[in-house]
Amino acid sequence: MLHLDGGTNLEINSLGRVAPTSPERQKIVKEGLERAFLSQMLTAIGPRPTGGAFGGGIGEEQFSSILNDIYADSFAKKLDLNIFGKVEGK
Repeated sequence: MLHLDGGTNLEINSLGRVAPTSPERQKIVKEGLERAFLSQMLTAIGPRPTGGAFGGGIGEEQFSSILNDIYADSFAKKLDLNIFGKVEGK
């Protein structure tokens, strides 16, 4: 799992030898699902690249998805959307 810490660090986590039904693994999967959902929502409704003299050009278009992922990671840490519970039917 890739994790951007909001700075310049990129952290790669692995589930390693965590039992498939352990609470730790369920937490990792839950956070990943919420992060992916939020990232897609931000892509759909988030700010669009601007044009003209103050636009970011091709760089803004290329790296906006990374910014959305960082926002989604931050939101997932602060919010509990209970998406995982809804998938399980709880």
